[in-house]
Amino acid sequence: TWTHSFPPESTREENFYVNETATVKVPMMFQSRAMKYLNDSLLPCQLVQLEYMGNETAFFVLPVKGEMDTVIAGLSRDTIQRWSKSLIP
Repeated sequence: TWTHSFPPESTREENFYVNETATVKVPMMFQSRAMKYLNDSLLPCQLVQLEYMGNETAFFVLPVKGEMDTVIAGLSRDTIQRWSKSLIP
């Protein structure tokens, strides 16, 4: 369970890019509140960290369009640790 739930009424259908040319419609959740955020200067992506009950967290990573493979190739324990230290509220 998220520490701060998404309001169900703020969910709407939006395009999700499967790759550079294909999109599918998926339910997108929206929330207006401060979140820990990072625009990565080393990998072409942006991310937010969502907190869960029980001291758990998750990163949601949005690669720059067409750069998914670059971001995947750059994922490592060091990357996750760097992200954890670099997020801004």
